[in-house]
Amino acid sequence: MAFRVGKATCFAISNRLLDGWSLEDLDRATSPESLSLAADDYRQSMGSARKWIGAELKVQGFAS
Repeated sequence: MAFRVGKATCFAISNRLLDGWSLEDLDRATSPESLSLAADDYRQSMGSARKWIGAELKVQGFAS
């Protein structure tokens, strides 16, 4: 979860530098609410991540 929140923060900062975001845009992108959305996305994606890992393990012959 910390990785996704950090990734969202870095994305916001890099967009500020590249796309001419205002300080207000940066503040919104790095607000607790925005970072909470990144953390929530992590929780929601765990099911599909587990399915993908299971399928990959089967393909590689590590799981039956």
